[in-house]
Amino acid sequence: MVYDNGDKYRDTVALTVRGDGIDIPPHFITHTYKNASYASGRRCPANQEPVKGMNAERMIEYIDYLSLYVFDTSLLLLDRLSSHSSNVVKSYIENKLTPTGDDMFIPIYLPGKTSFLISPLDMGAIGAFKSHFHKLDRSTLDLKKKAVVDAWGKISNAALVAINLNCGIIGEESLDSLSERFRKEVVGIVPPKHADLLDFFESWASGAIDVEGAHLGRGVNLDPPLQLIEGHMDGNYWTHNNRQPF
Repeated sequence: MVYDNGDKYRDTVALTVRGDGIDIPPHFITHTYKNASYASGRRCPANQEPVKGMNAERMIEYIDYLSLYVFDTSLLLLDRLSSHSSNVVKSYIENKLTPTGDDMFIPIYLPGKTSFLISPLDMGAIGAFKSHFHKLDRSTLDLKKKAVVDAWGKISNAALVAINLNCGIIGEESLDSLSERFRKEVVGIVPPKHADLLDFFESWASGAIDVEGAHLGRGVNLDPPLQLIEGHMDGNYWTHNNRQPF
């Protein structure tokens, strides 16, 4: 164990998991600063804005990097981070072509709030990477970059395939089986004291019970409360129908 917690700077690494487990080298984004020393390798040129992490510009660079490892039309699964889903990035991805003129990527964006279930990165790959990364010397920028490559290299292709299978990204597990597994995962994170509320919600969602005022669809406005029409706020008090403030 290296008793050093890094070079005191933040950086970004984009990890990519292939469905077949074959690893793609990490894409390292070096953060820069206007007041960093030249020796650190992080001094931002005077005429440029500092690099602070992933944004649309960096995402386009990542797509170019990723395309070096793609030779046939491939699905590209992304979460809904703003840098992934901006119009300029979407357009760039959709217009990227293989050497034969076919679409290189077909982007698929994970539904909101599902990464903890179906993202291979969130569901194992990042945790496995960090378990190795934090044991390595990261005291300089060059050592940190080396640590990223070495840590990612320690995760076997078989382990990445297993993560993909667990997330339902690959394999022949039926949708019913996946749904049952995932529902158990979701229920498992509900605090016990709120378990009854989950049962109540599912009963309402299924139509088994009717809750007054909670059956209207989206886009249907509820009637405003009467007190907002018949009363008014006078300083710190609410006056209703000419009654005394209370």
